[in-house]
Amino acid sequence: MSTISASVGLVGFEGKERDTLEVFFSSSEAHGLVLDVPEKSDALIVNIDGPDSLHSFLRWSERQEARPVVVVVDGIQVPDTLIRLDRPLTMLALKQALKSVRNQLRYASPKTDDKQGPGGAADKKVATTVLDPQAFRSLINEAVAADAAEKARKLQQVEAVAKKEPAANEPAPKQAAPKKAPVAAPARPQAVAARAAVDSEPARAAAPALVLEEPHDQAKAEVEPSAPEPVATDGTHALTWSPAQQVELIKHCCGSLPDLDLSLESGRRRLTINLEGRLLVPVQDAVKQACANQQPVQICGVPGALIYFPAQDSFSYDLDPELLLQMSGTRFAFGELSLMPRPDLEQPQSPMVPRDELVWMLALMTTQGRVPEGVSVDKPLQLGAMPDFTRLLAMPHGKSIATLWMAAPQSALGIVRTLGIAQRFVFSFLVAADATGLFERK
Repeated sequence: MSTISASVGLVGFEGKERDTLEVFFSSSEAHGLVLDVPEKSDALIVNIDGPDSLHSFLRWSERQEARPVVVVVDGIQVPDTLIRLDRPLTMLALKQALKSVRNQLRYASPKTDDKQGPGGAADKKVATTVLDPQAFRSLINEAVAADAAEKARKLQQVEAVAKKEPAANEPAPKQAAPKKAPVAAPARPQAVAARAAVDSEPARAAAPALVLEEPHDQAKAEVEPSAPEPVATDGTHALTWSPAQQVELIKHCCGSLPDLDLSLESGRRRLTINLEGRLLVPVQDAVKQACANQQPVQICGVPGALIYFPAQDSFSYDLDPELLLQMSGTRFAFGELSLMPRPDLEQPQSPMVPRDELVWMLALMTTQGRVPEGVSVDKPLQLGAMPDFTRLLAMPHGKSIATLWMAAPQSALGIVRTLGIAQRFVFSFLVAADATGLFERK
């Protein structure tokens, strides 16, 4: 992916969505985009909570410099000049929207101001660059006032025209009103709806492509995005995904690494992933420390409170699960993450997630088909228990792989040959099962 250095301003966000966006732009996934104050940024991401808010924002933006704008909306129509991002806010959809931002910035006319000087894009840092909702409302209120004044002026003009008595030989002015009635105003929603219908057709046509093709009917069923029954949706479960999100997770959890020639040293090096600085490591360390001392342990350095409770064998996390997903692909600096014992905590608070669910998800999304040092693809292993795919994140061929590994000790490469599937599926299962302790230990 080509990288373009530019700044982005966040307008009107608060709470979990703001935390999610700030974590994203502080990671390598942003690819050169950094946060800055909205007034100086090269692009905007705006929280729109309804048609009135959208209309007022458009009035306000007319007085601003033209730039790419992403609007986060709940199913309302937006002008074609804006980049639409529908809720729920997902990382995949955000990346697609930012790709459109980069394209617009890349082909825009060069600006004459000094972007490489102090305060330019080259020197911008991630800081407190969010225009808070109160400030946003103030700006919107200004636009609303201006809009109201404009409407009042037009109304006065219409009333002044209406008060004029037409001459006897001028019946035409009375016919002028019907001529104004069928103006494009009623037609615009239909046109917008028609464009939306056209725009949605590729998305509907592409939807089946999200489900990975499987060589067996059984494997196809494994990829279906049916929501597991035990997962709570009342906010008490920290890893709650919509069916659409589950499809995306299943599609991407094993990465896209091609099959490698592991008889060559270069192939082995490419397969290996270094977990230093990854969230998976302190999560596993927190489990070990908490179990050894029989007291909760908190992982410090991440947004929100991520705490492991050994008595319940579960983690509590008080922010959006999208943050955990985003942090699984983030490499933290040395010393940025640390562990802190929490003997003051007796009972965990919702939302909660069982240890194996969180570790399984982090292992898949962190390695994505690669294998950490210390995990062998040549060593024969055997599962001590079947993974519970009603709770754990499903993966392509998961049940087929698990069935073989339950039957007898086998190596990961042996299962690749037996099933005739891509290495990344088996290696992803290997890493996730090893991290959650599903293999028998001798």
